Amino acid sequence: MAFTPMTGTGAVITLATVAFDVADASIKMEREAIECTPLSFFYKAYLSGRISGTLSVNCYVSIDGGQAAAQTDFLSQAAIGTAVAFTYEDALSTNTYSGECIVTSLTQTTKGDSAEMVAIELQISGIVAA
Repeated sequence: MAFTPMTGTGAVITLATVAFDVADASIKMEREAIECTPLSFFYKAYLSGRISGTLSVNCYVSIDGGQAAAQTDFLSQAAIGTAVAFTYEDALSTNTYSGECIVTSLTQTTKGDSAEMVAIELQISGIVAA
């Protein structure tokens, strides 16, 4: 009997031109705090610094040719560390994020009686459009 995976969250992430169904995802945006305290101050003072972001997604992998080709690209030395366009869209299309990112990690997992999954870590490069 063939295994039919759950549909996941209904969210979709597109990396370059390949769309993946998202099982779960997290996006983290941070801003540096740069200390600028004069020695005479009792409390520390800070300036807001640069913004950075990380996107972590766990995706279902299908036998679709586009997804297989994308994995091959991500695993190659050329693609890991190369900026690619991304678009993350939630199930209801309420929240959509897009920009450029660098694939920093890709882990494929296969378990018995389960769908194949790929965990992708992305470092966001530049501005994220929401």
